[in-house]
Amino acid sequence: SMNIWLQRSVNGIVPDDGDNNPDVSTVVQAGLIYTGEGGAVNIDNFEMTVNTTRFASDKFDNPLINYDPSDYPDRSRQGGNTVDDAVVVPDIPYSNFGTTNGYTDDYDEVCPYSNSTSPDVVYSYTPTEDEIFTVSLCGEGTHYDSKVYVYENTIGNLASTPGGETACSDDDCSNSHTNYASIIRNVNAIVGNTYYIVVDGYGGSSGDYQLSIYYDTFSNVVVFTNQEDSTSFLKNFTIMNGYASGDWPYNHGGGIMMVDHSSPTLENLTITDNFAEGSGGGISAQDDSSPLLLNVTISDNSTNGNGGGIYLHNHCHAVLKNVTISGNSANGNGGGFYSRDDSNPTIENSLISNNISWNNQGGGIFVENAHPFTMSSTTVELNQGSGIYINQGQNHRIGPGVISMNNTGAGFFAHYTQNFQVANLDVYGNYGGIYLVGSSPVITNSIIANNMGSDPGIRCQSSSSPMIVNCTISNNKINSGDQLTGSEILSLDNSHPILENSIVWGSNSIADIELSNEWGQPSEITLNYCIVEDGESGVEHYGNGGVIGVWEI
Repeated sequence: SMNIWLQRSVNGIVPDDGDNNPDVSTVVQAGLIYTGEGGAVNIDNFEMTVNTTRFASDKFDNPLINYDPSDYPDRSRQGGNTVDDAVVVPDIPYSNFGTTNGYTDDYDEVCPYSNSTSPDVVYSYTPTEDEIFTVSLCGEGTHYDSKVYVYENTIGNLASTPGGETACSDDDCSNSHTNYASIIRNVNAIVGNTYYIVVDGYGGSSGDYQLSIYYDTFSNVVVFTNQEDSTSFLKNFTIMNGYASGDWPYNHGGGIMMVDHSSPTLENLTITDNFAEGSGGGISAQDDSSPLLLNVTISDNSTNGNGGGIYLHNHCHAVLKNVTISGNSANGNGGGFYSRDDSNPTIENSLISNNISWNNQGGGIFVENAHPFTMSSTTVELNQGSGIYINQGQNHRIGPGVISMNNTGAGFFAHYTQNFQVANLDVYGNYGGIYLVGSSPVITNSIIANNMGSDPGIRCQSSSSPMIVNCTISNNKINSGDQLTGSEILSLDNSHPILENSIVWGSNSIADIELSNEWGQPSEITLNYCIVEDGESGVEHYGNGGVIGVWEI
């Protein structure tokens, strides 16, 4: 415990109420308020003299006050209790912290929840010119299920947005303390009118809040919406600090948004630090938009959806040459790059690195339903959530290139993808090498080595029957405690890989090749003119399955 003694002397005059009546009509209170995190205050001696009459405290009368800071909000730093004593917002941008604890429930609006008994506090703002501003309780200072709304001039007359929506929000954003914070974007404000910003809560909730009022300059930095073709150039710029929000398509493509047959040429650009509430933190191209990207860096962008760096949707055949996609993140799939719905992207001479898919699918690249996807002379490395994830589609051409040191997923993952080729790839240092589900590519002249984790160099599952020619598969499944599958190749559930002129050389004390009938249908492997470290004894039969072929040992 700690004792702190303070001594203060204050001189002042108590005003006379003017009625010359000796009754007590003016109250003078002496005391101390403790503003720490709970605890107690011990009021010791004080002396006060009013009109020559001396008053003094008795140290032992009520010496202990149990104080809860939420019962005594510091109203000098936050909104007033009603519109009559609302704290004035002098100008925008404006930010303040406060609490609704200790206030009364004076107002409520339905958006969409009703019958709230939460206490509320009020701010007022009178613009000097017509403008549009945003009111946010999304900051980390908000700790409760909040609501916010804006009246125009009178109580009950809600302000509006340019889209005609009323200025009322309940549960439109979140932070690390609450999933139910609130924000009103784009409040229309007319010069001379007064706007009352009411910080409220849902269903009796109350607590600390952070109020921010600002001009919502956040938007797509660049938009292409007029069917621009490849003769339209955007060149030699840095595109940054975009914030894509609102309705489709403007909630996509924080840096650059393209839609409706818009296919410009983007050259020598840096696209960085952008965000999209939809998809495509850096770039979004949708609905038959097929941009050409030359010498572009796309870095440190993020999205709530798919495609932290780039998002392609609906017949968007983008071509990327000499592009770096790094440090981007997506809450969905495709931390660096994402395409879907018959979009046929081409990536050449590029680097895809250090991107994150928080959904752990396609940390570097996620491609769905392409016909085809083409990638050559490209490195995909150090991504979280697998290096490349291809879902369905056909006729892809992958390689030459490097897929290395990707984690939380295999270096290369193909899911029910048909008739594609992988050639001249180096696949190493990943959390599993190549993972095939219902996919039967032709893999040639590639090295799959030194991958780690619980999956082998190549996993063939659910009727996957790849043709593997002139490849080396070695030293995989490093530091794995899993002894149930082969270190180099696993064939599982009606899978029938064929190897020709290849080397399979294990690194562990477990089998090089596993033919598993742990679940599904029996599997087998064909080995023609291949070298296997332990010969036929290096193939383990877990259940049914067999080895067919001509051996070279």
